[in-house]
Amino acid sequence: MASNHFLKKSIASFSLVSVGALSALIGTQLNPTNAVQTQPLVAQVPAGSIAGANENFISAAVDKTGSAVVRINSSRKVTSRSSESGQAIARGTGSGFIVKSDGLVMTNAHVVDGADQVTVKLKDGREFTGQVVGEDKLTDVAVVKIQASNLPTVEIGNSDQLRPGEWAIAIGNPLGLDNTVTAGIISGTGRSSSEIGSPDRRTNYIQTDA
Repeated sequence: MASNHFLKKSIASFSLVSVGALSALIGTQLNPTNAVQTQPLVAQVPAGSIAGANENFISAAVDKTGSAVVRINSSRKVTSRSSESGQAIARGTGSGFIVKSDGLVMTNAHVVDGADQVTVKLKDGREFTGQVVGEDKLTDVAVVKIQASNLPTVEIGNSDQLRPGEWAIAIGNPLGLDNTVTAGIISGTGRSSSEIGSPDRRTNYIQTDA
């Protein structure tokens, strides 16, 4: 595992971290999508006050939020010279988390971009067909809707309150390994695009080794 990762400030998630693009995606400023990749979302979960009260704060954070973490499977048809039909199926796998109990799920845009089919698998094993209802390519955020109700959700916080040195807990499905948990710290905040070699200067980043 790499020693440090950079997360775009507006897509850090659980507990105390805000999602800057979420309101625009859920509201009327929704853009349709386009290209399936295989890299998964690993959402960040700062432990905050849980750590101060419980030496098992990581497992406590997982118990609190883990049921709202989902697996995203996507597929799309692509041109293939090796296939008799001239087409093949490209598949992508990633993670997401439920932000509204009526079935609104947040994930990475590159996981569902251009997908012909999206399936959302809950921790309890249920699977739903998902519809991509919004995408922000700048922050690599997408919103998927499933037909369900009374679902567990995560609480969206404020990333401006993060401080270097705070715990960060990552829950997700990297490489298709469901319910994976890792932990680290917030290594830095407000990292500029130029600091990390990104050509797009419109957003800042959170640095973490989780």
